[in-house]
Amino acid sequence: MRLTISLITFLAFLGMSKVALHAQDDEPGRYELPPAHDFSLPPTSPADIPNVFHGLPLSLDGIGVACVGSRKVINIPVLMNEPDLPIDIEAVTLDPMNWHKREVFSKKLGRRSLYFVEPGTTMLYSVIIDPADLQGQNIGVGLVVVKRVNEKTYEVLIESNNGDVLAAARGELQVLDPSIGMGTLKAIGNQEEIRKKYGARWDLDPNEHCYPMFSR
Repeated sequence: MRLTISLITFLAFLGMSKVALHAQDDEPGRYELPPAHDFSLPPTSPADIPNVFHGLPLSLDGIGVACVGSRKVINIPVLMNEPDLPIDIEAVTLDPMNWHKREVFSKKLGRRSLYFVEPGTTMLYSVIIDPADLQGQNIGVGLVVVKRVNEKTYEVLIESNNGDVLAAARGELQVLDPSIGMGTLKAIGNQEEIRKKYGARWDLDPNEHCYPMFSR
């Protein structure tokens, strides 16, 4: 039976790991995500409005809770559009002007699966939002970026909305279900080395702390 996933794919198809939410306590603010933007909302003059607003195709059915250190964050995966799945699934984005009619806006947007993406590829995997501070423009946002180094090894970065590397980790893929590209990452090697490689701001280690996409 053909399944149509409109703007959304469910979590099992995302290769997301099951994360433990009971991390060790860290000092307050240690791994706090920076605000998404530095302009005022609402804008008070035309000068407050940026020249470009950026958007992403996100998977609403995949929304869940992840953690960064001891901070629980909202995780919204990027829509997966994986051509190599052995089962017949269609992932589409919807026209926001015809949302309720479920009319297709584009079929060409989306990321790849962890399991099927080619080595050497870097992709945006999900958006994480820190709900702890809901005071106007101070909402913290991070981008989870994945690079497949070789058949089993992946590097996972947490970046700010401005592209600064907040955290970096290296892991090996543990395949849970190859038919849908589902898996989790296990930390391997010297994590300090990977943090230095990318100039990561935080000393977040998936062996010791909660880290998006890693299981312990």
